[in-house]
Amino acid sequence: MPADFFWVQTRFAFPVQRAHVRSIVNALSRLVLARRPICRRDCCVVLVLNTLLLSGSVTPVPDIVALGATLTNDGIVNLPGASGAAAFAVATVNVGAAGSIRASADTGNATLPVNLSLCQTNPTTGACLAPPSGSVTTQIDPGATPTFGIFVTGTDNVSFDPATHRVFVRFTDGGGAVRGATSVAVRTQ
Repeated sequence: MPADFFWVQTRFAFPVQRAHVRSIVNALSRLVLARRPICRRDCCVVLVLNTLLLSGSVTPVPDIVALGATLTNDGIVNLPGASGAAAFAVATVNVGAAGSIRASADTGNATLPVNLSLCQTNPTTGACLAPPSGSVTTQIDPGATPTFGIFVTGTDNVSFDPATHRVFVRFTDGGGAVRGATSVAVRTQ
Protein backbone atom coordinates (compact mmCIF):
# COMPACT_ATOMS: atom_id res chain seq x y z
CA MET A 1 0.00 0.00 0.00
CA PRO A 2 1.53 3.37 -0.98
CA ALA A 3 2.13 5.63 1.98
CA ASP A 4 3.76 8.85 3.11
CA PHE A 5 6.13 8.45 6.05
CA PHE A 6 6.16 11.01 8.83
CA TRP A 7 7.41 11.25 12.38
CA VAL A 8 5.90 12.54 15.55
CA GLN A 9 7.60 13.45 18.78
CA THR A 10 6.23 11.69 21.81
CA ARG A 11 5.74 13.49 25.10
CA PHE A 12 7.58 12.30 28.18
CA ALA A 13 7.56 13.55 31.77
CA PHE A 14 11.03 15.04 31.34
CA PRO A 15 11.69 18.10 29.15
CA VAL A 16 12.62 17.44 25.50
CA GLN A 17 15.39 19.62 24.14
CA ARG A 18 14.50 20.59 20.58
CA ALA A 19 17.68 22.57 19.86
CA HIS A 20 19.90 19.49 19.87
CA VAL A 21 19.81 15.83 20.65
CA ARG A 22 22.04 14.56 23.43
CA SER A 23 22.38 11.10 21.93
CA ILE A 24 20.96 9.08 19.11
CA VAL A 25 19.50 6.57 21.56
CA ASN A 26 17.59 9.29 23.42
CA ALA A 27 16.42 10.81 20.15
CA LEU A 28 15.11 7.51 18.82
CA SER A 29 13.26 6.81 22.06
CA ARG A 30 11.33 10.04 21.57
CA LEU A 31 10.40 9.65 17.90
CA VAL A 32 7.80 7.44 16.29
CA LEU A 33 7.91 6.66 12.57
CA ALA A 34 4.46 6.12 11.11
CA ARG A 35 2.83 5.90 7.72
CA ARG A 36 -0.25 7.47 6.25
CA PRO A 37 -1.83 5.74 3.21
CA ILE A 38 -1.81 7.60 -0.09
CA CYS A 39 -4.65 7.19 -2.55
CA ARG A 40 -3.21 7.93 -5.99
CA ARG A 41 -3.88 6.15 -9.22
CA ASP A 42 -0.46 6.94 -10.70
CA CYS A 43 1.53 5.63 -7.73
CA CYS A 44 2.73 2.10 -7.38
CA VAL A 45 4.97 0.31 -4.94
CA VAL A 46 7.83 -1.74 -6.38
CA LEU A 47 9.20 -3.83 -3.55
CA VAL A 48 12.87 -3.18 -2.79
CA LEU A 49 13.01 -0.34 -5.33
CA ASN A 50 10.94 2.31 -3.56
CA THR A 51 10.39 0.76 -0.17
CA LEU A 52 11.97 1.51 3.18
CA LEU A 53 13.91 -1.13 5.10
CA LEU A 54 14.35 -0.52 8.80
CA SER A 55 16.34 -2.72 11.16
CA GLY A 56 17.11 -2.33 14.80
CA SER A 57 18.83 -3.96 17.70
CA VAL A 58 19.04 -3.51 21.46
CA THR A 59 22.83 -3.58 21.10
CA PRO A 60 25.02 -1.48 18.78
CA VAL A 61 25.25 -2.97 15.27
CA PRO A 62 26.89 -2.03 11.98
CA ASP A 63 24.92 0.41 9.82
CA ILE A 64 26.21 0.27 6.26
CA VAL A 65 25.37 3.11 3.87
CA ALA A 66 26.03 1.83 0.34
CA LEU A 67 26.11 3.71 -2.97
CA GLY A 68 26.35 2.02 -6.37
CA ALA A 69 28.19 3.66 -9.28
CA THR A 70 27.90 2.48 -12.89
CA LEU A 71 30.27 3.32 -15.75
CA THR A 72 27.62 5.53 -17.40
CA ASN A 73 26.65 7.26 -14.11
CA ASP A 74 22.97 6.51 -14.74
CA GLY A 75 22.44 3.54 -12.40
CA ILE A 76 22.36 1.02 -15.28
CA VAL A 77 24.81 -1.82 -15.94
CA ASN A 78 24.89 -2.30 -19.72
CA LEU A 79 25.87 -5.78 -20.90
CA PRO A 80 27.37 -5.70 -24.43
CA GLY A 81 25.44 -8.59 -25.99
CA ALA A 82 23.80 -11.71 -24.61
CA SER A 83 27.08 -13.10 -23.23
CA GLY A 84 28.69 -9.75 -22.45
CA ALA A 85 30.25 -8.75 -19.18
CA ALA A 86 30.21 -5.47 -17.26
CA ALA A 87 30.97 -4.20 -13.79
CA PHE A 88 29.95 -1.56 -11.31
CA ALA A 89 31.35 -0.29 -8.03
CA VAL A 90 29.85 0.10 -4.57
CA ALA A 91 31.25 2.51 -2.01
CA THR A 92 30.24 2.08 1.63
CA VAL A 93 30.60 3.73 4.99
CA ASN A 94 29.80 2.17 8.35
CA VAL A 95 27.95 4.74 10.45
CA GLY A 96 27.27 2.17 13.19
CA ALA A 97 29.24 -0.20 15.39
CA ALA A 98 32.09 -2.44 14.26
CA GLY A 99 31.15 -5.85 12.94
CA SER A 100 31.77 -8.66 10.52
CA ILE A 101 29.74 -7.99 7.37
CA ARG A 102 28.99 -10.30 4.44
CA ALA A 103 28.60 -8.57 1.06
CA SER A 104 26.71 -10.51 -1.60
CA ALA A 105 25.01 -9.81 -4.93
CA ASP A 106 21.69 -11.16 -6.23
CA THR A 107 18.83 -10.31 -8.59
CA GLY A 108 16.12 -10.12 -5.94
CA ASN A 109 12.83 -11.80 -6.87
CA ALA A 110 13.67 -11.77 -10.59
CA THR A 111 15.30 -14.72 -12.31
CA LEU A 112 17.72 -13.08 -14.72
CA PRO A 113 20.16 -14.74 -17.15
CA VAL A 114 23.27 -13.35 -15.45
CA ASN A 115 26.11 -14.63 -13.31
CA LEU A 116 27.27 -12.41 -10.47
CA SER A 117 30.48 -12.18 -8.46
CA LEU A 118 32.10 -9.51 -6.33
CA CYS A 119 35.28 -8.60 -4.53
CA GLN A 120 36.42 -6.06 -2.01
CA THR A 121 38.58 -3.49 -3.78
CA ASN A 122 41.44 -1.15 -3.04
CA PRO A 123 39.62 2.19 -2.79
CA THR A 124 42.48 4.02 -4.53
CA THR A 125 43.11 1.70 -7.49
CA GLY A 126 39.86 -0.27 -7.75
CA ALA A 127 41.84 -3.53 -7.90
CA CYS A 128 40.33 -6.60 -6.23
CA LEU A 129 41.97 -7.56 -2.93
CA ALA A 130 41.12 -11.23 -3.65
CA PRO A 131 39.62 -13.09 -6.63
CA PRO A 132 35.90 -12.33 -7.19
CA SER A 133 33.47 -14.81 -5.61
CA GLY A 134 29.81 -15.16 -4.66
CA SER A 135 30.26 -13.26 -1.39
CA VAL A 136 32.88 -11.44 0.65
CA THR A 137 33.05 -11.29 4.44
CA THR A 138 35.02 -8.46 6.00
CA GLN A 139 35.36 -6.62 9.29
CA ILE A 140 34.01 -3.06 8.97
CA ASP A 141 34.89 -0.69 11.80
CA PRO A 142 32.99 2.53 12.60
CA GLY A 143 33.79 5.18 10.00
CA ALA A 144 35.47 2.68 7.68
CA THR A 145 34.80 3.08 3.94
CA PRO A 146 35.40 -0.22 2.14
CA THR A 147 34.69 -0.45 -1.59
CA PHE A 148 33.54 -3.37 -3.73
CA GLY A 149 33.56 -4.36 -7.40
CA ILE A 150 30.55 -6.27 -8.73
CA PHE A 151 30.89 -8.27 -11.96
CA VAL A 152 27.89 -9.15 -14.13
CA THR A 153 28.13 -11.64 -17.00
CA GLY A 154 25.16 -12.35 -19.26
CA THR A 155 24.05 -15.81 -20.33
CA ASP A 156 21.19 -14.46 -22.51
CA ASN A 157 19.58 -11.12 -23.30
CA VAL A 158 18.22 -9.03 -20.41
CA SER A 159 15.39 -6.71 -21.45
CA PHE A 160 15.28 -3.18 -20.10
CA ASP A 161 12.93 -3.18 -17.11
CA PRO A 162 14.68 -1.07 -14.46
CA ALA A 163 11.97 -1.63 -11.87
CA THR A 164 12.50 -5.38 -11.72
CA HIS A 165 15.70 -6.22 -13.64
CA ARG A 166 18.21 -5.20 -11.00
CA VAL A 167 21.39 -6.37 -9.31
CA PHE A 168 21.24 -5.94 -5.53
CA VAL A 169 24.26 -5.77 -3.27
CA ARG A 170 23.33 -6.62 0.30
CA PHE A 171 25.38 -6.26 3.46
CA THR A 172 24.36 -8.67 6.22
CA ASP A 173 25.67 -9.32 9.71
CA GLY A 174 26.53 -12.71 11.24
CA GLY A 175 22.87 -13.29 12.15
CA GLY A 176 21.70 -12.65 8.58
CA ALA A 177 20.12 -9.23 9.30
CA VAL A 178 20.47 -6.79 6.40
CA ARG A 179 22.57 -3.85 7.61
CA GLY A 180 22.78 -2.06 4.24
CA ALA A 181 21.96 -2.48 0.55
CA THR A 182 22.01 -0.82 -2.84
CA SER A 183 21.00 -1.79 -6.36
CA VAL A 184 21.43 -0.88 -10.02
CA ALA A 185 19.42 -1.75 -13.12
CA VAL A 186 20.84 -4.24 -15.64
CA ARG A 187 20.15 -4.69 -19.36
CA THR A 188 21.64 -6.01 -22.58
CA GLN A 189 22.57 -3.43 -25.20
